[in-house]
This record gives sequence, structure tokens and C-alpha cells, in this order.
Amino acid sequence: MGPSEIVAELWRRIQSRDWDAVGDLLADDFVLEWPNARVRIRGREYWVEERYEKPAADRSRWFEPM
Repeated sequence: MGPSEIVAELWRRIQSRDWDAVGDLLADDFVLEWPNARVRIRGREYWVEERYEKPAADRSRWFEPM
């Protein structure tokens, strides 16, 4: 699977809210930063846990990259 296919699969999994499957595509040392919200999530396992623990994550609108 090439980079374009990996990104497409990542967004497919995000849209279906299959957080464990999304985690399978993330590196162990994954870091997500939202500077405007002063949020930093470190680690694949923590990111997946956050998605399940916060109901708002299930209501979030995710947009595919252009």
C-alpha cells in the first residue's frame, strides 16, 4: 500500500469511527497537536482511548484532505 492509499484508508476508518482500526495505522509515538486549543495527545494508544472516552469524538465532523 502506497502513501496515497494509506491516507485514503486512514480517512475511511476515521469516517466509520473505527478507532481501533485507525490506531493500527498510527505510529506508536504518534503526536497530535491542536495549538489553538492547547491540546497535545501523545501516543497511539492514548489517542484511541481518547476517542472512546469522549462522546464528543463520535459527534465530531471529520473532513477528508483535498
